[in-house]
Amino acid sequence: MKSSLGTLLDSGESGRFLIEDPIDPARIRLEALARGYQFVDLDCTSASDKQSFLQIARRAFSLPAHFGDNWDALADCLMDLSWSGGLRWVVLARALERLWARDPDSFHTAVDILDETAQFWAEQEQPFIVLLAEDCGPEALKLPPVAGP
Repeated sequence: MKSSLGTLLDSGESGRFLIEDPIDPARIRLEALARGYQFVDLDCTSASDKQSFLQIARRAFSLPAHFGDNWDALADCLMDLSWSGGLRWVVLARALERLWARDPDSFHTAVDILDETAQFWAEQEQPFIVLLAEDCGPEALKLPPVAGP
């Protein structure tokens, strides 16, 4: 059953979800901020390999200076948010299909890290919601759908 974004945010649930078109990052951001979430627009339009994705993640999440530009460092930073301003997160991942088309291994690693992060925070009873846009490749289509705002 498809839920609305507002219902998902109010539930405090963690996980990965398919956000259905049309996607308006500004409206998603407003809904997230209104409910006390940190919002990250992970726009992967220019992601072509591991390093470009990590640079996009560095900027989008405003990762700390000690971020080591590798997969383990990304996972460590996302599972220890002491460097950030909050513990409730909404991550809108867009255009990941570009990474999938150019570097499938990096695509799978990036998606796995986002999934593991959501699972980790679910165990801590802190919401970490990853919204994958329909343009995020084959992984997105397997997820429970959420209607956009």
